[in-house]
Amino acid sequence: METHRRLAVAIIAVAIAFGFQALTVRYNYNGNWTGLFCIGGRQPQPQDLGQPYQFRDSFGYDGQFYRLIAHDPWISHRYSQYIDNPRYRYSRILVPALAYLLAAGHDRWIDPACLVVKLGFLFLGVYWTAEFSQRWSWPAWTGLFFLAVPATIVSIDRLTVDLAMAALCVGYIALRRFSAGWFALLAAGGLCRETGFLLVFAACLDGLRAREYRRAVLAALAAAPALLWLLFDFLHAGSQPADYLSLIPLAGFVNRVAHPYAYPFAPAVNALAQALDYVALAAVPVSLWCLWRLRKAAVEHPELLLCALPVVFVNIPEAWVEVYGFGRTMSAFWIFLALRGAERRFWYALLPLPLLDLRIGLQLGGQLVGIARGLLA
Repeated sequence: METHRRLAVAIIAVAIAFGFQALTVRYNYNGNWTGLFCIGGRQPQPQDLGQPYQFRDSFGYDGQFYRLIAHDPWISHRYSQYIDNPRYRYSRILVPALAYLLAAGHDRWIDPACLVVKLGFLFLGVYWTAEFSQRWSWPAWTGLFFLAVPATIVSIDRLTVDLAMAALCVGYIALRRFSAGWFALLAAGGLCRETGFLLVFAACLDGLRAREYRRAVLAALAAAPALLWLLFDFLHAGSQPADYLSLIPLAGFVNRVAHPYAYPFAPAVNALAQALDYVALAAVPVSLWCLWRLRKAAVEHPELLLCALPVVFVNIPEAWVEVYGFGRTMSAFWIFLALRGAERRFWYALLPLPLLDLRIGLQLGGQLVGIARGLLA
C-alpha cells in the first residue's frame, strides 16, 4: 500500500509538471515544444535540425546545449561548434545520452525524448522523497517537497540537467544500503554533473568511517564510467573547461551581494526583482548557519558537508548573477540540508527553499501571465 501511495504521488507530480509545460508551450511558445529548451536567437543553430523556437535578442540558456549533445553524443556531427564550452557541457552526458538511447538515435524523436527523460527523473525524485519521508512516518504526499527544489523548478521550465542530479541526491539517502542500484546511482551521478563526484567521495568516506572498506572501494569504483567518459571528452571536445572556483571562501557570494544586478525592466519591477534577489541570496548565510547547527549530522553524513563546498567556493559570476543559476546548480546542498534537518526535526533547515523559490516565482511570472491570458481569452 505504501508503495502504491508513493507511485500515486510521483504520478501526480509528473502530471503537474507536464501540465505546466503543455500550457506554456501552447500559450507562450506558439505550440512549439522546443521553446522549453530556451534557445537564444543570438545563438547559431545547426541547419539540419530544423527551425526551433528561439528567443529574440537572447543567448538562451543551458538546456539548448544539452539538446545539441543529445543529438550528437559522440561529437560526430560537429554540433560542438554551436556549444559555448563543449568540454564542459559534454562532461554532463547522462541526460543527453539517455534521451539519445530512448529515441534510438532518431533525430525527430530526440527532442521529445529529452522531455520524457526529465519527467522520468522527476518521477524518481518525488518517489524517493516520499520513501524517505515515510521512513519517519510522514505521509506520502510530502514527496511533493521535491517540486520545491530550485533545480526541479528550473529544469521543468528550461530542461536543464539539474533535475536529474537532484533526483540522484534524494535517491542517495533514500536507498540507504549499498546495493547494485546504489552503485548504479553513484555511477550515474558522475556522468550527470560534477556534483556526482561529491556523492562518490561521500560514499567512500562513509564506508571508511564505518570501517566497511569493501564498500568504500566499490563506491570509488563507481566513478570509473564518468572518468572514462571525461577522458573521451578531453580527447574529442574543443575548448577548456571553465575556471569557476576560488580559494577565497564565499568570494562569489560576497561579490554578488556587493553588486546588485540592473534588470532592463520598469523601475518598480526592477526594484522588486532586486529585493527578491537579496531574499534569495539570504538563503546562503541561513543555510550555512543551519549547517553549523547540524554539524554532528554532517559528520555522520559527509554528503551534507561536501555539497556545501560549491556554495562556499564557486566564484564564476554567471553562477551567482541570478537565482536560476546558484539556486539550481547548488540544489544538492539545499536538498541534503532540508532532508537531514527534517530528519532531526530542525525545521529551520527548510527555510532556504522558500527564500530561493520566491525569486524563482517572479522569474516565472511572465509565463504564468501568458498562460492566464490564454486560458481566459
